[in-house]
Formats: sequence, C-alpha cells, structure tokens
Amino acid sequence: MKRIGVCVIGLGWMGRVHCEALASLREKVALFVASQDPAKAKEFAEKLGAEGWFGDYEKPFGDERVHVIDICLPHDLHLPTALKAF
Repeated sequence: MKRIGVCVIGLGWMGRVHCEALASLREKVALFVASQDPAKAKEFAEKLGAEGWFGDYEKPFGDERVHVIDICLPHDLHLPTALKAF
C-alpha cells in the first residue's frame, strides 16, 4: 500500500499535536512539516523523523510527495490556506 504524504502547516502547539499523531502512523503516512521559520521546520522534521520539511507555507502545494495539507495555523489563516490547497 502506498503511503499518503501529509504536510502539517503551522508548527505551534496544535501543529505539534498533529505531527506527533501522524508520526505514529509511519506505515501509512509520510510526514512533512512546514513553517515560515526554516529552523523550526527543520527541527520538527529531525525530531519526529519526518520525510521532509519546508521553510515556507507555499512550498508544499507544488510538491508531488504531498497529498494532504493539515492546516494548523491561526484561524484567520485557515481559509486562504485551504483555498490554495484546493
């Protein structure tokens, strides 16, 4: 079975919770993380064993490894990010 690429965008408190849950599903999920702070994205990726990281919220949208965007940003950023994901 092919693994689903999931990118968590936003690595605050809720992003961390989502990342930890997704990291526990390694057989089915390829985890990616994205933050506007590249150092934070890299740190999360290394700590959780993510497949990759993005230092920009826009980058995951064009990556063929990413099939699902998990939006963990402040509420006012959900709509514009979801529209980009569509």
